[in-house]
Amino acid sequence: MDEAEFLSRVNSDDAIRAYHAFYEVKWDTAYVQKIGCGQNRTAYLVGGIVYKVDGWLPENLHDHRMLQAARQSQMPWAPPSALFELEDRNGRKKYVMAMPYFVNDGSAPDPEAMALMRMQTNNQLDDTNYRVVGGKPVVIDAGDIEKHDLGFCQRPTAFDRYGRPTTTCRAPAVVIRPNHLVRLLCAACASTCT
Repeated sequence: MDEAEFLSRVNSDDAIRAYHAFYEVKWDTAYVQKIGCGQNRTAYLVGGIVYKVDGWLPENLHDHRMLQAARQSQMPWAPPSALFELEDRNGRKKYVMAMPYFVNDGSAPDPEAMALMRMQTNNQLDDTNYRVVGGKPVVIDAGDIEKHDLGFCQRPTAFDRYGRPTTTCRAPAVVIRPNHLVRLLCAACASTCT
């Protein structure tokens, strides 16, 4: 499902249906199906879209931000997502995140695509965090990716007066150098760094 189709199908009414299902308010089990439950969140399939409802921690906010940052950097494993902010009866913010529904299609994973995803997520994903569709990995849970570890080039581009890096290149990383201080590099920086 491409981003335009996803955005045309995702809606706040279905986010509220998933939220009600999470809190066991009366809900239509034929339309809202519970498809997964993690440590902090529960996933519901509503009208062909996955809606994740978090309990205590704002994990959906983090998950959505990670996927948005990855998509803006054109990382191929990042699907579109949407975030809905709701309030519970006590006025506390609750976040419902929506994303397309992906299942493994039985295709063999492309080794290069898998290596790129693992490098760009700093190996923070296990087998439950992605699906393989058409040989390509698609992340379904970016909640475990630390913000500073999302696979961006780490080559310093500016320094403070003491010589400490203040900004980095931040282009999508394509090269990993495990035994170097600057471990992740984009293609342009990799050609100039030794």
